[in-house]
Amino acid sequence: MNRRIRMIEPASTNQIIRTGGPDRGANSPIRLLTVGLLVGAAYYIGSLIGFALTFPDSAVSVLWPPNAIVFTALLLMPIRRWWVVLLGVFPFHVAVQLQSGVPILLILFWFISNAAEALIGAICLRRFVERQADFAGLKNLAIYFAVAILAPFLGSFIDASFVSLVGWKGNTYWQTWLMRFPSNVLAAL
Repeated sequence: MNRRIRMIEPASTNQIIRTGGPDRGANSPIRLLTVGLLVGAAYYIGSLIGFALTFPDSAVSVLWPPNAIVFTALLLMPIRRWWVVLLGVFPFHVAVQLQSGVPILLILFWFISNAAEALIGAICLRRFVERQADFAGLKNLAIYFAVAILAPFLGSFIDASFVSLVGWKGNTYWQTWLMRFPSNVLAAL
């Protein structure tokens, strides 16, 4: 019996593989709820890690993964579904912050600054990277590194303003900014 073996070549990194029509279940409420809960749970775990890496007298963690988690989730979702990620993360954000003794006003402010940082990063990356989440080329990877620095840079101004406004743990504006910026860059990279 003579069998022919057919070789299938793998798709190149720049080739898009289409498997049929649009995914009809992509917009189902159950799938959207699942995405929101999964990203929220990841945010919660990242927050626990972040709070574990926070010095007692500091308002900011040495490493803060939650913003990078939201940033990544936004990159993987269509823009019209970003609300699912942000809405899914909010209750987990509130829960972990309350457990850590953060004042309620700062909890809301930190959600704004964390969401702003993730949105800045995702919007910039979507604007400058030719294909969604394609980091195969050096150009797109360089853009990612630039955005991973720019978004925390800008987000840290917002965050430091909120911490100073609330007066959390007596940290000054620049103490907060100088601690938060490298912490969030490290997490994004």
